[in-house]
Amino acid sequence: MDPRLVLHASSEEIGNYVALSHCWGPEQLHPPETTWSNLRQRQECIDLTTLPSTFRDAVLVTRNLGVQYLWIDSLCIVQDDTADWQTESSKMAGYYSNAYLVISAAQAEDSTQGFLDAVDAHPYLIPPCAF
Repeated sequence: MDPRLVLHASSEEIGNYVALSHCWGPEQLHPPETTWSNLRQRQECIDLTTLPSTFRDAVLVTRNLGVQYLWIDSLCIVQDDTADWQTESSKMAGYYSNAYLVISAAQAEDSTQGFLDAVDAHPYLIPPCAF
């Protein structure tokens, strides 16, 4: 498997892919976005070290599963192109429902927190009632 990360644009079926559901967080912590100014560069190479922890964790899981493709909304939708955003965002439910696996980074408040670190497995555990 090619260790490079690239933005792959295709309207054709690409086979299995993993999709990442993540929280963008406050504006100052928004994840990297694909825009018209960096689209060509992203199609050539995406430097893994520039990605936030949640994205790097998703890449690791995807690679360990042997899946070649990973769909991340902020990278796969051109964010400053209204037409692309409207078209692609209307397909998001399909992207998630057709994925081989959806990673839900639900505990992370933004994309910098990751999801593979040790976390309290029972943060909402309610103690038993005493009668």
